[in-house]
Amino acid sequence: MDIGGYYSKSFGSFKKNLNIMIPSLIGAVLEYIIIILFLLLIVYLVMGPEFLSILKTGRISADYIAPNLTMTTWLLIAGSSLLVIILVGLISSYISAATIGMAKKIIETGGTELGVAWKSGKEYFIRIFLVSIIIGLMVLALCIPMLLGAFLQSVASTTIGFLILLIGIIFLGLGFMVVNQSIVIGKKSVIDSLNDSFEIFWNNKLNVFLVGLINFMIAIVVVFILGLIFGFIPIVGNLIGNVIISIILTPYFALVLSYLYLDLEDKTPITQ
Repeated sequence: MDIGGYYSKSFGSFKKNLNIMIPSLIGAVLEYIIIILFLLLIVYLVMGPEFLSILKTGRISADYIAPNLTMTTWLLIAGSSLLVIILVGLISSYISAATIGMAKKIIETGGTELGVAWKSGKEYFIRIFLVSIIIGLMVLALCIPMLLGAFLQSVASTTIGFLILLIGIIFLGLGFMVVNQSIVIGKKSVIDSLNDSFEIFWNNKLNVFLVGLINFMIAIVVVFILGLIFGFIPIVGNLIGNVIISIILTPYFALVLSYLYLDLEDKTPITQ
């Protein structure tokens, strides 16, 4: 299949199975609810008992903030931040597994149902979550040269470190582009999925690069168009735009990458 086929087939499958957007919609709503509650908690921790009066008057004074910035407050903020990151990561992993499971069913049979989403989400979300942690740690490791350069106050070292980070992120993004497909469609383990995705990239560099580039350009265009449509609405406009992006692009790209994975998996030599 040529690269255009991934997108044309995905578009046709997407139009016939709009229910594939439902997991992404649910995920986006849950994530925003968690983030909003987290922000309210932070404001309460910082403002203390004056939080409710501040909501009523709309006036914020430094006198309310300073007394509450204790070590206990910082520990609570750090702990709640970590909890939110974990919760959002688990939700995102579940939604990814659910959506890819539906994409797989669509490719195999032409249709799907929500039962497939819940089954795939339940079965594979832990693996996807663990893989995301591993990749996240890789990104953190790539940050070390830049942070070291900043610590040494060396412009040259910081610039080189930034370039290493940028190139590394692009390389990781391409190398592990279909790692979630490898887990859900290929039924691979955490480590095997990383190896499988990287082998597909390494043996099909041009195809994977072009799909990654096209996906990036599509995302940019969609963000620009939605920005023009909803950008004039303060705060809520951006929120609406982000939700629309999530519920449309997430399932569509899941289909594109699933077609890509199934096509290239058959062409990738198995290394022992």
